[in-house]
Amino acid sequence: MESYIIMCRTITYAQRAQRLLDRAGIRANIVKAPQGLTSEGCSYGIKVSKAKGHRTTEIMRGAGIKLGKSFYQSPDGEIREIEI
Repeated sequence: MESYIIMCRTITYAQRAQRLLDRAGIRANIVKAPQGLTSEGCSYGIKVSKAKGHRTTEIMRGAGIKLGKSFYQSPDGEIREIEI
């Protein structure tokens, strides 16, 4: 499955985002940062389906959750940084 991983500043923000997205009907899982891809303090993020990526960022920004780096994960597991 194609998915996006959107990093949050803290696990607390990731949990808050997950609750907000759940209320909006978007399934999101809290995940650790892709190993070796982040050098910032961001160690947790949320993972959503590619189809829900743009709506997810709108909801998070609207709630004042500062977004960190974003990543695309292909069906074969390859991860690369993106802008969404």
